[in-house]
Amino acid sequence: MTPCQILGHGQPRRRSFSLAERQIQDDSELGIDAAITALSLPGWLPDVALDSALKTLAQEAKGPRAKLVLERKYSWHLLRRLFDSFTDVGNKGRQQMAAGCFSSCGHGAVPAKIISEMSANDVWPPPSASITALASVLADCNDDDSKETAFLMLHGLMMDGQHHGNLADYRECLVQQHPAVLDSALVYVERMNSKDDNGLHALGFLMTAFDTDPPAAMPTSVWLGLFRGAVRIATHVDSALREFMHSNVVAIMKLVASNTEYVLAEAGDRDELYRGGCISVVSRLAGHISMGPSDEENVAFCARHVPTIVGEDTDLGPHSDRAKIAVRDGLPVALCQLTLACIRHHISQQQVDTFIAFAISILRALVSYGDRVSSWRGTFRPNSVTRSILQHDSVKTMRAAEGHLSRKKGQKQQLTVPKELLDLFAEIESAANERADAQLAAEMGIEDTHGGGKKTGTKGVKGSKKVAKAATSTEAIDTKETSAPSAAAINDTSEDHSHQEHEEDTEKEHHDLPASASPSPPSPHRPSSSAGAPSVSVGGGHGQQQQGPADGGENDIGGGFITVGRKNKSKKGRSNKSPPPPQGGYAQQQQRQQQQANTANTAVAPSSSASTHQPSSHSSVPDGGPRNEAPQLPFPLPPRPPFPPPQAPPPPTPPPVPAPLLGMGDGVQGSQGAVGVSEDATSEVAALRRQLEALRIEKEAIEREKDRLAESTECDICMAEKKSIVLVPCRHFCLCGTCADALMRRPLDQRLCPRCRQKITATKRVYI
Repeated sequence: MTPCQILGHGQPRRRSFSLAERQIQDDSELGIDAAITALSLPGWLPDVALDSALKTLAQEAKGPRAKLVLERKYSWHLLRRLFDSFTDVGNKGRQQMAAGCFSSCGHGAVPAKIISEMSANDVWPPPSASITALASVLADCNDDDSKETAFLMLHGLMMDGQHHGNLADYRECLVQQHPAVLDSALVYVERMNSKDDNGLHALGFLMTAFDTDPPAAMPTSVWLGLFRGAVRIATHVDSALREFMHSNVVAIMKLVASNTEYVLAEAGDRDELYRGGCISVVSRLAGHISMGPSDEENVAFCARHVPTIVGEDTDLGPHSDRAKIAVRDGLPVALCQLTLACIRHHISQQQVDTFIAFAISILRALVSYGDRVSSWRGTFRPNSVTRSILQHDSVKTMRAAEGHLSRKKGQKQQLTVPKELLDLFAEIESAANERADAQLAAEMGIEDTHGGGKKTGTKGVKGSKKVAKAATSTEAIDTKETSAPSAAAINDTSEDHSHQEHEEDTEKEHHDLPASASPSPPSPHRPSSSAGAPSVSVGGGHGQQQQGPADGGENDIGGGFITVGRKNKSKKGRSNKSPPPPQGGYAQQQQRQQQQANTANTAVAPSSSASTHQPSSHSSVPDGGPRNEAPQLPFPLPPRPPFPPPQAPPPPTPPPVPAPLLGMGDGVQGSQGAVGVSEDATSEVAALRRQLEALRIEKEAIEREKDRLAESTECDICMAEKKSIVLVPCRHFCLCGTCADALMRRPLDQRLCPRCRQKITATKRVYI
């Protein structure tokens, strides 16, 4: 059946169309030849005939015979009718049938080539009208077949412009009037795979439009979309997809590389690149390079173009939004990974040196930004930038490679890290330690002291540990000494007459001083080591600590250590010894026992001086007189017992000595015992007390900081947004939504929790 038989020559046009209509309606099995003939007729075609022909052609066009017929019998009128049906957004059924016909043509002879040839014909609409019609289809339809056909026809239009030298006009029409078409194509490019023809057709359309020589002015969004799509395929876990799309990835990377400088010149600044996620794409590519096999093409690309993309270190100031985005998207770690890759791969040494110098300057700027953020609002938090740099495997590898020998050949490893880079890592670590120690000291209110106090610096923690050990040993000594009996002079009841006469003379000299009516307040113990000074006893009873003239002069102090020895039972010089006043809740019990012992000694030896055996509670000087109080020892006294032990009733005693005499005797002994306390020993013991107190304050501050970090509501990475995401499976609540999205866009091997470094498989949003 020929078109003449269907149309009937010599008949009016309407009559001929009615015959064709009846023919299509009567014969439901009308072949593909008749459908093509009906659609190729010039002029108007009834809707019923058009729909029937489109339906037949769409159903039969999937077979191999239909493709051959379409390739052989297509005409300008047929393609124009199909194009008009496809761009008729008001009739979805007709649009889908026309899309099926075009799609079958695309698998065989090509609509791109057909449209390229047909656009010069008067039958075809102008290029701007065609682009506008296809843009309306992409904006209105939702099915993939229609979008695939639209990208195919756009590809054909770009080929036509390239052939006739009008590509710049076509591209300008797209960029200026229909940017949504480019955005729709980028969506398919970024998610394309081996089974997705839409992505391939969209990629062909974009590559034809912008891959020119010299490079065309590419919009920043298009450059970012192509770069992101290429990196996604290059880092995909499916090796079959990477091999299948390798040639496309290479072509995209070349296009991106050739347009980088033009894009930056067109954009004017890098803010749009940073906000669009360019740094996260660089981080993903850097992670793939560091984990995957040798890939010199990608390494050379990064060494050459990453400095251009990132910019100067002056653009990443402490108050810059770019620095915030760079830290959030993982630029510090990416630079470390790329630096190690440049050192390992045999690329140009000049490129390696240039990239390392660039990396050092950018890392310094980002560390400065981290210092500012970590001290935000006057609070102290660890610098996340410093921590991410020093804890990364690439940095550990570079620092460990210096000076290590190879196991096989006994020679130095091939990995040669520049000294400037190693000095940078050491400087970052030292600055972090000094800053942490200084901040901790400032929180505890500790100042640097010259007498052994805590010094803020990199070794402050180690010094604190040494002080803690010294304090532990001192406590052990004190525990043994305080367990001795509390009565200090039970067995020392006899005195020689010369000493007694000396005391009586002393009493006469001080007979005008009033007696102490009540025990003096407890004063701290301080050991004395002055030459010729009387010894000072710590605790009562046998085996007490004692330091006398035999222990050495002022030069034998020993840095604050207390000499421990047995009590000298010789009567010589005993008159110069006075027991220190008891302290704490246990002092009253010791006082009562001492009084009982003195009373008993007085009954046995009434001729002895009463002032020698008075309890230590009466050793204070009278009111208004000089008070020589010894400082406290750096270790605590044993705890007070819950109930005092039962005491035996005291034996009968003779009439007591008058109180004024007791007061005068005690005042003399107290003043004599306090005169010999050394100033140097006092300062050393006071310094030791301050160190022990500093240890306690430091421990409390660390616990408070730990609790504060656990209750903090700020994100662990950007430290600017509120935490709202729980990581699965570790269940750490530590990220904001933006940082969590950036983390989940990375490959699975790089999705690590910032706290426990466990792989993250999913996230849960928490609403507080």
